[in-house]
Amino acid sequence: MEDLETKQPEKESENISEAQNLGSHHPDGGWRAWSVVLGVWLLQFCTFGYANAYGVYNDYYVRNYLRDRYSSSQISWIGSVQLFLVLSGGLVAGRGYDTGYFYHLMIGGSLLFVFCLFML
Repeated sequence: MEDLETKQPEKESENISEAQNLGSHHPDGGWRAWSVVLGVWLLQFCTFGYANAYGVYNDYYVRNYLRDRYSSSQISWIGSVQLFLVLSGGLVAGRGYDTGYFYHLMIGGSLLFVFCLFML
C-alpha cells in the first residue's frame, strides 16, 4: 500500500514534465498551414464584416427606403435576425464541416451569399 502512494506522485511529476515538453514545441506547418490561416481570415472578413456593417443599410432603410411604412426599431429587426441566422447557422454547418462536406457547404454558402447580395 505504501508503494502505491509513493509511486503516484512520481507519475504525476512525469506527466507534468511531458506536458511541458510538448507545450514548448510548436511545429510550423509551412506554406500550406499559413495559406489556410489566410483563407479563413478572408472568409470571415467577407461574411462577418458584411453582417456587422448592417448599420449602413439600417441608416439607408430608415432615411429613404422604408421611412413611411416602418419605425426605426422595426427596421432594426432586419439586422438582428440576419446576425442571428449567420451565427446560428454555424450549429448546423459545423457538423457538416466535421463530417466532410466542406466543399458542398462552401459552394452552397457562396452561392447563397452572392444571391442575397443581388437581391438587395
